[in-house]
Amino acid sequence: MGEVDWGPAGQQSWATMDDGCDILVRKWAPEGKTVGIVHICHGIAEHSARYAGLALRLVAEGFIVYASDNRAHGQTALRAVEKGAKGHRLGHMDAQNGKDVVQRIVQDHVFLCQRAVEDHRLPLVILGHSLGSAIATLVAASLTKTAPAAVILSAAPARLPSPVKLAFGPLLQFLGLLRGEAGISPLISTLTMDKWNKEFSPNATESDWLNRDPLEVQKYEDDPLCGFKCSVGFWKAVFTAIQAAGNKETLMRFPRCPVLSIQGGQDPCTMNDLGGNSALQLTNEFRAAGREIHKRISYGDGRHEILLETCREEVMQDMVEFLRQHVLSPAPRSKL
Repeated sequence: MGEVDWGPAGQQSWATMDDGCDILVRKWAPEGKTVGIVHICHGIAEHSARYAGLALRLVAEGFIVYASDNRAHGQTALRAVEKGAKGHRLGHMDAQNGKDVVQRIVQDHVFLCQRAVEDHRLPLVILGHSLGSAIATLVAASLTKTAPAAVILSAAPARLPSPVKLAFGPLLQFLGLLRGEAGISPLISTLTMDKWNKEFSPNATESDWLNRDPLEVQKYEDDPLCGFKCSVGFWKAVFTAIQAAGNKETLMRFPRCPVLSIQGGQDPCTMNDLGGNSALQLTNEFRAAGREIHKRISYGDGRHEILLETCREEVMQDMVEFLRQHVLSPAPRSKL
């Protein structure tokens, strides 16, 4: 198992945060005219290099594209280990000053978004996939210096129904006591990714639920920076972030900008145990806060990683059309 080629890696640099953590940042940029910035927030147990194909498609439209490796992920985690950072490795980072790892990730993205806008003075688009959708929502709601021109939410995880949510929080607390915050619990995998994968049995791999394209699934399986197990503490932070992203208080701070929601029609991560669909949840949550999901698209038999799915060209074209309409030729925004 070695390094996997996900495409052109982009220009790579390091951004040092206020706590000394170095974040790997990738940048893909057009050679000619630039029309905007797309800032990508990746999902759990993956990394920014996997978005090279999407980045090149957006660069062809004139967008500068940024993507970074989150804390506890990718080169950012490897760098932390090299530096001897205490409590920071692939799949785990200790809470700091009352903030869990995902809260710190959100802060990192806010800083990087603001820096990109200051550097380029162009419209900002925030795109999040999976856990990155929750992160993107929280980032957009936290930006105070500049509001995004649009937000794209890909494969947003379904929020748990109240009965399950009431049980899951205490379960994570118990597992933290049993395994330790930095420990790994097989039960979490059983209740999430393992369960989702069983929906596509017989399985060729542990990651069949991600994609119908066997080549993309195998690349994920072969990549040592993908598919790793995250700690109990990380999962607690994930649970908190996903719930927070749907809170009315959060969405009242969300900018009044166009929002595109996309997902695979057969993505188990976007469905909860009572049949709730995250796209419908988002619509209702945004509406309750006086906000709007401007467009929802579900891709038939598509699975979780819709940006790398067999229908990825269609998905990327739909994203480009959305950006052309709402960012490059925007209609006047409502002040209501």
